[in-house]
Amino acid sequence: MAYLDITSDAPKSVTEWWFEVIRPMRDFFSLAMDMPIDVSRFSVFDERETEKTKECKVHFKKRKTKKINKELMVEDMLFAKTDIEQGNIGSLVDKWFHTINDIPMVCSLYSSVKSIREQYLEEEFLSVAQAAELYHRSRFNSVILPREEWREKTRLIIDAVPASEKEWLRAKLEWSNSPTLQNRLEELLDALEPTTSLFVADKLEFARTVKNTRNYFTHWDSRNKKKAASRANLYFVSETLMYLLAACLLVEIGFTSQKVAELFSRNHRIHNFRWNSDNPVSSKPGQVGESSYFSIRVGTDAEQKE
Repeated sequence: MAYLDITSDAPKSVTEWWFEVIRPMRDFFSLAMDMPIDVSRFSVFDERETEKTKECKVHFKKRKTKKINKELMVEDMLFAKTDIEQGNIGSLVDKWFHTINDIPMVCSLYSSVKSIREQYLEEEFLSVAQAAELYHRSRFNSVILPREEWREKTRLIIDAVPASEKEWLRAKLEWSNSPTLQNRLEELLDALEPTTSLFVADKLEFARTVKNTRNYFTHWDSRNKKKAASRANLYFVSETLMYLLAACLLVEIGFTSQKVAELFSRNHRIHNFRWNSDNPVSSKPGQVGESSYFSIRVGTDAEQKE
């Protein structure tokens, strides 16, 4: 049995151990195993007594996670110990702690959706869309034009309107140099190749659908309802975003984009999700999905009648 021995250079309180070590490691293993997990035992040992070490059990409210009594195979996981170069697991964990400290909200949003499976689907989607936007803001260029060029451009525009309209226009142009959610998603999808192509057949259409759906749920404007993902398709859009966000996190901790695509290609759940005949994001009639277990051809109702 493999285990990790994590020590601290300085004394920590129980609360610090939980938030700085135990919870991050719980979320790390949840990412690796592609399923919600929980802490089954949490004990504090008081070594101040010289004769006998005293064990204090810490009780806390656990999340509602389904207990699975089976041995996992590597095909059940996003990555396993065998996928990590020998002696490199310490570096992987160190990068995970760095990632959590650097982009905490991205990690928290991903982990919360992964662990709380009783959320409404709309809530899951909004959390993952927010995480994707935050990730892009943290890792990609968040301006359209160089700042000086943008300032000069807005100055010329504001100078061209009557004085009574300048303040109103200035407020409207305040965020005009920031990419839209669709722009951010398009750039993110390109950066995640070849993993993106496993899930998304049309990157432009997917980014547009995510943007329109986020705007509809956020502003609740009935004019955007037809542009948003339907109730039947929302699960596939949201779950696709979840896997792409997981790909981002795997790249953060040291896996290459090519390696992430290989890891995802062997995963049972991802394979079934990609080739689900109801999935409008990746599966298209006539395509063939290959794995080491089986091959699925996605047909149409018309073909079946013939």
